[in-house]
Amino acid sequence: MRNSRKAGLLAAVFGLGLASSGLPAYGETLAEAIALAYKTNPQVLVARSTVRNADETYFRTTIGLVDPTVTVGTVGASLADTQELLHGGNDNGPSLNLSLSGVGVQQTLFNGGRIATGMDQARNTLMTQRENWRAAEMSMLSSVVRAYTGVRQAEGAYKVGQDSLTIQKKAADDAQARYDVGTQTISELKNTQATFAGQQAQVLTQQNSLQQARNVYLTAIGQLPGTLSQEPDISPFLPKTFEEAYRVAQQNSPTIRNAYLQERQAAIALANARAPYRPTATFNLSNSFGSRANFSARPSSIGLDTTTGSVTATLGFNIPLWPGRATNSTLRSAEESYRSAQYTLDLARRTLYQNISQDWNNLENNRRQLEVQTIQVEARRVSQAGYQEQYTQGAANLTDKLNADQALASAEQSYLVAGFTLFNSGVTLLQDLGVLAAETFGVNGIEKFDPNEHFERVNGRGSGAWAEWVEGIDRRFGVRAPDYVPQPGEVIPEFTRP
Repeated sequence: MRNSRKAGLLAAVFGLGLASSGLPAYGETLAEAIALAYKTNPQVLVARSTVRNADETYFRTTIGLVDPTVTVGTVGASLADTQELLHGGNDNGPSLNLSLSGVGVQQTLFNGGRIATGMDQARNTLMTQRENWRAAEMSMLSSVVRAYTGVRQAEGAYKVGQDSLTIQKKAADDAQARYDVGTQTISELKNTQATFAGQQAQVLTQQNSLQQARNVYLTAIGQLPGTLSQEPDISPFLPKTFEEAYRVAQQNSPTIRNAYLQERQAAIALANARAPYRPTATFNLSNSFGSRANFSARPSSIGLDTTTGSVTATLGFNIPLWPGRATNSTLRSAEESYRSAQYTLDLARRTLYQNISQDWNNLENNRRQLEVQTIQVEARRVSQAGYQEQYTQGAANLTDKLNADQALASAEQSYLVAGFTLFNSGVTLLQDLGVLAAETFGVNGIEKFDPNEHFERVNGRGSGAWAEWVEGIDRRFGVRAPDYVPQPGEVIPEFTRP
């Protein structure tokens, strides 16, 4: 009997029909809502566009650091009106003279480490944008889930309120009939009518809350909800212990991963600030020659004179003796920024522990709350049934019955809130862990954004082996970013370099 009452309550609270609210009749699952949001959610689309733009920025930065530069020597042009008749010759008319002195190619072979640090900064910036994209997708998922459960919770509250209103209406009619035959006092009648009016006001508030929840759903998903199905079970994706949850968060949380990337970015900037104190090496190849073209008004006077020059190859070294006070100031500023990034990372670790601890405590508390509310609803159902029978037999007055009805409705509302609060607290935990994904809710087969595919398509046009060779020389002999020293027991996230 106890199990059947619990099953009936679950069906009433989590499987509510919407015929009385005039909502669309088509069915919709959470997985379908998420799949639609993946295609149309502006927050996610902006994040993907930012990642693609970062791919282009990385491409421009890297080729700019390693590609050679080509220059053209002096180009001269002159226009003259030659009058040879004044000197006893023929008049050839106006003439145009063009001259070219040479072409040069310059390739930086070693830049004190600035080539390597420049590429590292570009990679770190790209990886930061990817973490921001991951965070945006998880934020979108959380928003969709909350919008979905918000509608379901508002529907449930509205349904419970309507059921209670029906009971209160029957009680008010019964009280009026008893008063008419003289078996009910005026005070009992007015008390019943006041309770009924209060329930009417509450249902109107619940109806307004439902409409607001539907508007939130429209914003998050892109269409108004239909008949929403029950949420899938996400408990298999939740960690079993707090220690497991914290380990997962240390490796996957976008917040902590971004903090590590910012620490490395500051370390790279420090190395870049030290680079001006290192020597540089460049290779120059030039072809010096003389070439002149003459164009006159008469075709017979067109001529080309070329003087062959020489090809010169030089390897230049630049050893700085004193880079200047501004460079020294830049270095000191970079050192302070590096220390600040280390402090920020330490604060991010502490904040992460606090957030995961709070999420875990909320999850455990909400589990206990649902258990307590389940017991309370079952007890209130038994109590209400008993008072209903006593009232029918004349052993209980109308006030006692109404109090029992209200207590049951209140317990059902609390149970409803507890169920959705527990589900949402699990979603929040998965989001803060950095592992919330569409697959968590049974979404499969959708076309998802692959940042690696776009990166390879853009950067496949790079300089190839030549760029790697130049970067390798600069990284081998140039300044290096200071290594990160982990704290005892610290879990450092793993990053895949693009």
